[in-house]
Amino acid sequence: TLGRLESYGFVEARRGKGFTIRDVREEGGMDVYRHLFRFSITAPDTAAEMFTDIVAVERGIVLEALLAYTAAEKVLDPGELAAAVDELEAMVRESVPDYPRIIATEIALIRKVLGVLGMSMQRAVLNSIADMVVEVPEAVSAYFAVAADLHVLVWRALLAVWDAESAPTEAQIALFEDLF
Repeated sequence: TLGRLESYGFVEARRGKGFTIRDVREEGGMDVYRHLFRFSITAPDTAAEMFTDIVAVERGIVLEALLAYTAAEKVLDPGELAAAVDELEAMVRESVPDYPRIIATEIALIRKVLGVLGMSMQRAVLNSIADMVVEVPEAVSAYFAVAADLHVLVWRALLAVWDAESAPTEAQIALFEDLF
């Protein structure tokens, strides 16, 4: 048990002194946070607090990437982006939406944007967060606490801004922030 806790990063082995419990929320990385989040599902208050942190980080990365792409030279094929959003909309409109698949499609779009922007560290963090969210059914349910149609609305609004090849208005930025 102690070996497993050590492999998760929850304890630190000290030769000749035993094990010391680590303050994983202060010192832990994404893998530690993933295990802690999964284990906290049985403690709703802790899980909700952690999910709030996860969503805040994801929101920041996604919003930063999408707005940065808006200001950057567009290198992604607009037709390919529109087709991906159409696919996303079709998934959302299914009688029983496959939420993990919807999240995976959205994450794939964000990964493309982060890739062309050269935001590799944000992409790495987003990959870890996405894996964590998709692995935990309760997290997937919480991610879609609002209608999945809103996800499509955000993407359609972004495509409109990107097609206009102009910076988003303050009203559009406020809309994106509210939707996120």
